[in-house]
Amino acid sequence: MKRLECMKWREAGMIFGICEDNLPEANWLNDAIVTWAKEKNHPVIVKKYEDAERFWFDYEQGKFAALFLDIKMPGENGVDLAKGLRRKGDRVPVVFVTGEEEYLADGYEVEAVHYLIKPVASQKLRDCLERIWQRLDYEPRYVLLQTDKGSIKIRQQDIYKIEVFGHQLYYDTAEGNFSVNSSLKTAEKELQNSWFVCCYRGILVNLWHVESIVGSSLTLVDNEHGYRQDVPVSRRLSGAVNQAFIDFYRNRK
Repeated sequence: MKRLECMKWREAGMIFGICEDNLPEANWLNDAIVTWAKEKNHPVIVKKYEDAERFWFDYEQGKFAALFLDIKMPGENGVDLAKGLRRKGDRVPVVFVTGEEEYLADGYEVEAVHYLIKPVASQKLRDCLERIWQRLDYEPRYVLLQTDKGSIKIRQQDIYKIEVFGHQLYYDTAEGNFSVNSSLKTAEKELQNSWFVCCYRGILVNLWHVESIVGSSLTLVDNEHGYRQDVPVSRRLSGAVNQAFIDFYRNRK
């Protein structure tokens, strides 16, 4: 992928979630959000969940920029899901999508930013999206590396790969190569997890820079900085790596 295109979508960790058990309605919301985002040149990824259980399985605090929740779903309903988020201290903007207005009072309790009544009108959705976007205070994601030369702030998108050697982590980045006395597990907690994938024991690669996966290796590329490197992919992890690669680029279309 060209660097300019990456810059257009940079900091693409801005994820909008849809929790809706009606597939046609979920797909309509998905397509409408993606269309609006492209028109506005906003960096948005949309993730869909059929029910609250699937959402919680994928949930991580701070991962979502906004959530569209169907109120009536099998199992845990949208209102209870939102209450669960607030109990965790998650202030993510919530939009309720419902065919009924009886739950309006519950929206105040969880500070929902909007209600969309089914069937959702396109213009009302667009107005809602504009309102959400104005609320978002989005900043690029960085990591702070404690190296023997001092503390260095690196934009996560500029990291190509992280590799373990002994008790050291080696960061291969657009800003240079850095050695950090830490563990891969600790590093993963600081990273935007939808960008990075483990392709081999002790190696994390950034999906932003994966150009191709062929057989037992993948190729990392950054044309602007003249970077190109082949990285091994283990047989055990190859399926997960390929799926992560597909999902990453499919979600950014």
